[in-house]
Amino acid sequence: MEAYDNVEEMLRDFGSIRSRVFRAVTLDCDELAAVAAGLRVDPARLKRIQFAVPSDPRLRRLHHCLLPMCHLERASRRFAPASLRISPHIRARWHLKDLPFCPETGQILTDTCSACGHRQGWYHTVGIDRCDRCMADLSKSEAPFVAPGDREALDEVAAIFHPDQHVAEGALAVLPIDLSPAAVLELLIRTMRLIDPPLGERWTNGMERPSGSRCAAAMAEAWRLMRRWPEGPLELMGDRLARAEDSLQDGNDGASMRFLFVRKAYGLSSELRPVIEALNEHCRQIGDPKGAQREGLIAPKDAERALRVVGTGVAAARRKGALKTIFAIGPMHARPMHRADEIEEIRRQMDKGRFPESVSEELGVPKYAISQLVAAGIMENVPHPFVTAFLGEPQIWAPSFQRFKQRILDASQENVRGVSLTVAMRVFGGGPKPWAAIVSALLDGRIPFSLPTARPRLDGIEVCNCGFAEFHSRLRSMAVPLAELPDLLSKRDAGEILNLSPQKYGPLLTGLRLKNTVKRASVPTSAVLKMASAYISSVEIARRVGKSPRWVKFELLRLGLEQTSLAGYERAEVENLLNI
Repeated sequence: MEAYDNVEEMLRDFGSIRSRVFRAVTLDCDELAAVAAGLRVDPARLKRIQFAVPSDPRLRRLHHCLLPMCHLERASRRFAPASLRISPHIRARWHLKDLPFCPETGQILTDTCSACGHRQGWYHTVGIDRCDRCMADLSKSEAPFVAPGDREALDEVAAIFHPDQHVAEGALAVLPIDLSPAAVLELLIRTMRLIDPPLGERWTNGMERPSGSRCAAAMAEAWRLMRRWPEGPLELMGDRLARAEDSLQDGNDGASMRFLFVRKAYGLSSELRPVIEALNEHCRQIGDPKGAQREGLIAPKDAERALRVVGTGVAAARRKGALKTIFAIGPMHARPMHRADEIEEIRRQMDKGRFPESVSEELGVPKYAISQLVAAGIMENVPHPFVTAFLGEPQIWAPSFQRFKQRILDASQENVRGVSLTVAMRVFGGGPKPWAAIVSALLDGRIPFSLPTARPRLDGIEVCNCGFAEFHSRLRSMAVPLAELPDLLSKRDAGEILNLSPQKYGPLLTGLRLKNTVKRASVPTSAVLKMASAYISSVEIARRVGKSPRWVKFELLRLGLEQTSLAGYERAEVENLLNI
């Protein structure tokens, strides 16, 4: 073959009547015996590896799969550089136009030479692993690989067209629907367009081929959805519909409705038509009030009445992905539906939720301490995400709050004298206090404490001085994880972080840029944390050295340090001077 400049010249020399390049590449040649003689190979061998031509000239057989000719790549010569390095020959499944990767190496197929940018074809082929124009080694070209998380799904797709029929049948057996390889491929492509609507538009018009990596990612996701047919596609359409801004849209650029209402004009095969029509009929039935009632579904307006919600609260929470949405078809447009049992569970949970502010007020601790207790598993938020999305912040699960208060009562001891927990916590500064770590130590007995009153308020706890000091010394050497703070803090919580009394933090925080919220004026968290890291109050110094704030003031004055801000002294200077 190296004696010929191209395949066309070779076929003419062999006496082939037809010399069309694609027929030569696919060995669909009337003069198969002449070609075999010219190549000095057994004609039976060529017969086994050629794309067989069935009675219908529009079809071709790839191994055991009967496929429409439009699924075969005829114009360009695609290759995987990594596979060419293993063996310089064309793999049969590279001819499958809709398969964007090489099953052997997982590399995205390309048809372009990295050296000169020339697109490889079949007219002037001078070697399978050589560029038609510059003769560069194509095995050294560059091409990405499929994502590791998608490789398993894509291998199952490629196995459908495996030469071993038993392997192919095993790949088809994982699908819950019984379809031929051609119908599976057609459904796979349509599902890819459902997942990535812009990808489908580029695929259809043929003017702009989408990137192989993008096609591979969509194909892997489409295969995973098809393995859960019909639940998989319905869940995808429901999730997209949940985020629709307009009540007449399907939330998927119209791809969901096109998927369900595809017509024969779009090339839907007769084998696939009953599958799509069954899905369409299911969506129509649950969109009807009687059918929805049989399936335990309710419309958004009924969900609003069940939750005693007015306005667009349910729609807003649905767009945030906090409410399961079922895709249904109403009169001429997509219609969101919700499960009645889920709505009832949400109503029950909303009745047992408490705002974090009320919990912090009852316990006598800052609001951010409640977030720490939840993050540590000491208390729980209301489980369903709808409650958080609807109310704007997580709600405390009332039963878990009651259990926490009982644990405080059970862990308290008698005759423990010392200092209140609020005063003891002033030893922590420079940022938010580790409330979760301290409360955990209180509950498991590492810090003995008592409750002078029967009310389980944390600010009413008296802790043992020696026990608290010992735990504090161990805590300083540990990296204590803290819950993420909100963007805004109340002035009271900011004063607690700064270890300042209301008489001091009031004028100080007035100088910050305040933002008026619905309930109270708040201060930016970033400004408070910056101030806490820069300054240390006399109260914090006193707790750390075991003296009174008055002693600290005179001692620092004797050492030549004066208070430079309403927030206190320079933190780094004081800590270095007193070695604390």
